[in-house]
Amino acid sequence: MRRVVSLLALVFSLAALASCAPVSTDATVADVIHGARETRYPEVVGIYWSNPANPAAGGALCSGTVIGPHAVMTAKHCVFQEPTVRGGAYVAVPANWYYVIEGDNIETPGNPIHTVSEVRTTPGTNVDQDVSNGNDIAILLLPDTLAVAPRGYATTNAPIGSAATVVGFGRTMTGAPMMTDSGLKYSGPMTIRMVRGSQILANGASWTCQGDSGGPLIDTAGNVTGITSFGFDSTCVNSNSVFTNVASWTALIQDALTWAPPCVPHREVCNGLDDDCNGSIDDGLGCAALGAPCTMSSECASTMCGMAGGAMVCTRGCMPDTMIDPCPSGSHCEVHGCGGGVCAPGGPGTGAAGATCAANTDCSSGYCAVLQGRHICGRQCWPAGGSGCGNGLACNLGSATDPLMECGACVPTAQAMGPHPLGGDCTTDVDCASDHCSATHICTEPCTTSSDCPSDWHCNGAFCAPGGLSTLGGACTTTGDCAPAAPDCVEGACAIPCTMGTTDCGLGFACYATAMGDHCLHQGAPLGSACADSTDCRSDLCLTNGVCTQRCDTSACPSGFQCVSADGPRVCIAASPPPPSNCGCALVGARTSWGALAALAAVLALVVTRRRARA
Repeated sequence: MRRVVSLLALVFSLAALASCAPVSTDATVADVIHGARETRYPEVVGIYWSNPANPAAGGALCSGTVIGPHAVMTAKHCVFQEPTVRGGAYVAVPANWYYVIEGDNIETPGNPIHTVSEVRTTPGTNVDQDVSNGNDIAILLLPDTLAVAPRGYATTNAPIGSAATVVGFGRTMTGAPMMTDSGLKYSGPMTIRMVRGSQILANGASWTCQGDSGGPLIDTAGNVTGITSFGFDSTCVNSNSVFTNVASWTALIQDALTWAPPCVPHREVCNGLDDDCNGSIDDGLGCAALGAPCTMSSECASTMCGMAGGAMVCTRGCMPDTMIDPCPSGSHCEVHGCGGGVCAPGGPGTGAAGATCAANTDCSSGYCAVLQGRHICGRQCWPAGGSGCGNGLACNLGSATDPLMECGACVPTAQAMGPHPLGGDCTTDVDCASDHCSATHICTEPCTTSSDCPSDWHCNGAFCAPGGLSTLGGACTTTGDCAPAAPDCVEGACAIPCTMGTTDCGLGFACYATAMGDHCLHQGAPLGSACADSTDCRSDLCLTNGVCTQRCDTSACPSGFQCVSADGPRVCIAASPPPPSNCGCALVGARTSWGALAALAAVLALVVTRRRARA
């Protein structure tokens, strides 16, 4: 599932690109422009599922669109669990595993959260085939009425060449997947390039990434014309995105819109529902709502009575280490031990990650950690196997005086204390709990194969590196960071990406002459050039002071640049004195191949990469 990445403009030009001359930059600037933050489109919602019997196992994030008072449209691959073994079968996700979340930030406390009664989708469980054939559509049916005004849907094909807007909750940055880079609503412009049967191909200055699957592609009339389905690489550097053509599925949609919550009378029990269909909820049982005083669980609609907020109240369990809090509006997840909690009355505290605190109730995360004698707010995390903290944050372990010392807290990297865990910032080996600091200044550990490394890491030579293998255009330090489809790690055109030696590069890339021969590289202004926003930069990133940069979390900076760290992502800036006029690259000219334009009809037949963000 994919999040909008409003970073790289598609350039259809045969001309040589601009000079590599760098522009000096302020080393203290760490903020970068990732895309168009969106607070409109209230009908675009987040969809999250997890097993209620085992919430610690995580789940998956998708996007969706409210199309009726009880109906949310999304992608079929969002409603199936992927096989646990290669070649295994897909399994449908039970309806009671879903949360449909309103708002523009799925982490905001108090967001309206809805359960799901039923799931409608196309026949069969061969999800791979359905995605390839354009059958990638599903509709969630909710028992309660959504107050959000529905978005209309297209009944005819969108015109080729017409503008469209894509919206979703997925990732905002290219490169190796980082699942914590999701959860905010973003939008961006695209252009419809092809409509073939039940699929739409679109590309442009914005595109989609993990977490956006199921979200809408909205046409100029304001209707949903496509459902985000898949892309062509795991690192979101290819702007071609494929959508399910909504106009092909009007019968399925119209049938779902006639659905109303059924009521089959049976014995009334404490569950917050009208079980006997008499119009009253839990009538005659004295069932108490969440947060109401209680003495035993049988009194509660939630079927759980426990200590929360300093009193015995009706409550339910929650996970304080997840980015998505399933506690309803007017309550928050109160931390009870490491990795456990209950829904307590009232909102959480206001302290952000890194803020000083005296108690859990001071923090928006619900957790006030004791780190080397200091009390600091930070969401609970697990250092072993990767922290899951997100950009600019490190999972810092507690001290011996911390009663929750077996888990850590996500704090700004500049505030991390003691030996840093895997993925934390470092200068020398002694900074790391593993005693290994990489050349890119992050804590790592030895490996022989990628199976020796945590999930979402890979083995680069003798040490683990964060993220999966990079595809075409993705950052690298050595060839060990590159996938087989783009096996060369080449310093050229003022960047160090994974690439391949060919003159047929495809959309958004051009063939450049480098010191290692012709290689495919992103089009756009090179590192160190002036930029208005990220659409101007070959690296996809523009500093707020107007200079093209690139991240160096997982890759080295080109010659003449240095990797600078602040409370945000590490980025490359011009060294002092400035680098030579060619930025340390061997750019001679750019040769654009037009073979990819003629082959757009064939691209839909390629093996695809779906983008479901795992939480």
